[in-house]
Amino acid sequence: MNVGKHVNIRHGDGAPLRDRDGRAITFRISAVDDLGRAGTWYLLDAETPPLQELFGGWRPALDTIRT
Repeated sequence: MNVGKHVNIRHGDGAPLRDRDGRAITFRISAVDDLGRAGTWYLLDAETPPLQELFGGWRPALDTIRT
């Protein structure tokens, strides 16, 4: 995926991570890095500071779901 696209973080059961109201939490990809054997990683930005602090930052592509 490319910078600017939106994704969800995959929960352990394969479903998207949800907020307390049951809505899937959406993140924006702000950077992409292909690390060869380590796979593709996305720098994710959340809409709110608490979500950014808890879940934002670099995540492997395998942990994300396209929205």
